Amino acid sequence: MVDTSRMDRRLRVVLFADVAGFTELSTTDERGAIAAAEELRQIATEEIGGRGGRVVKHPGDGIL
Repeated sequence: MVDTSRMDRRLRVVLFADVAGFTELSTTDERGAIAAAEELRQIATEEIGGRGGRVVKHPGDGIL
């Protein structure tokens, strides 16, 4: 039996977000699509870091 009274328990949250319609947007406005992805990265990195979290990676137009 495992003694859980001494276990370190913490709440964990995993977030994946991406830019909605990125592929379509990039065909009509490549600069705008890239700017939207960069804005997502900047905002998410600031908000997540400000709460003690960390960004693991930025796959394409997303963030994990």
